[in-house]
Amino acid sequence: MKESALQKAVRLALSGAGIVAFRNNVGTAEFWNEGRDDVDRVAYGIGGPGGSDLIMLVPLPSGIARFGALELKAPRARTKPARAALQEQFRRLVRGAGGFACVVRTVEEALAAVARAREGASE
Repeated sequence: MKESALQKAVRLALSGAGIVAFRNNVGTAEFWNEGRDDVDRVAYGIGGPGGSDLIMLVPLPSGIARFGALELKAPRARTKPARAALQEQFRRLVRGAGGFACVVRTVEEALAAVARAREGASE
C-alpha cells in the first residue's frame, strides 16, 4: 500500500473513531515580489521538514482534547537518515510538551495509537 492510500484509510478510520485529524503538508513556496523585484519564500506546515503527516486532536474523557501527531509510513518504506532524524526530533518535541506522537504503518496501528493517547501515553 502506498503512503497516500494509507493516509486516506487512516484519516477515514480516525474520523469514524471521533478524532479530528488534519493532513500536514510541509514545504516552502516561492512568490515573486514585484516591489522588491525578488523572490519571497514562505514556509508552511507544522513542524518544518520533520513535521508529522497527520496532526490530530484526541478527545479525552475529561472533555478536553490532546495534541497528537502521527507519522505515516508505507509498510516497506525507507526514510533517508537526515529526514528520519528531523521527524524524530519533531516527535520528541510533541511528547516533551505533553502531546502524543508516533509512527504507524497500518490503520490498526493508528487506532491503537489513539487508544494509547487517550490513556495518557506519549507514544
